[in-house]
Amino acid sequence: MYWEVIMKTEKALGSIAIMGIFFRIMNYAGGDFLMFFGLITLSFYYYFGFSIFNDIEGRNIFKKDAYKDISIGKIIGSVLLGFSLSAVLMGIIFKLNIYPGALLTQLSGLIPLLIISIIAFIKFLKNNEVFYKKALIRSVIIGGFGLLVLFTPVNTLIDIYYRTVPEYAEAYKKVQDNPNDEEARKELLIIEEKIF
Repeated sequence: MYWEVIMKTEKALGSIAIMGIFFRIMNYAGGDFLMFFGLITLSFYYYFGFSIFNDIEGRNIFKKDAYKDISIGKIIGSVLLGFSLSAVLMGIIFKLNIYPGALLTQLSGLIPLLIISIIAFIKFLKNNEVFYKKALIRSVIIGGFGLLVLFTPVNTLIDIYYRTVPEYAEAYKKVQDNPNDEEARKELLIIEEKIF
């Protein structure tokens, strides 16, 4: 029962995030809010990875008995997996919103996630345990989406977001390519004032 609630919560938050990203791409109202809400909530949710991946109910997180049948390796692995998934999701938010630090945030999640995935895959082949299957499914889905976003150029995102105002898109790309260019920034602000 607990695992079903976890799965439904993850699916609901993931669906909200995907819908928000779609709305953002299509320039529909509310896209940013839905994307932020879904991804940030899911990111926060994975901070409790040790509980989620080890089937420990929220009310039992601080009870010693809840951990008696779980190895220290699984606890450490699930904590690291939760932090890595969370960092990948935050990196996706940073990249899709063209915030500085997106690359570092994404890599800080994707690199450990790759290592954890390899270990989980090897352990799953040896033991065929549900714990490792859960870890692999999440790693592949979230890590794969994180890689897709990582390799999407910022200029492509700008072209998509501002396709109805190509003059603004070009000015924005100039600022992205040369962040210290004051003339490019002034030109962007002038265009921004005219359009928005």
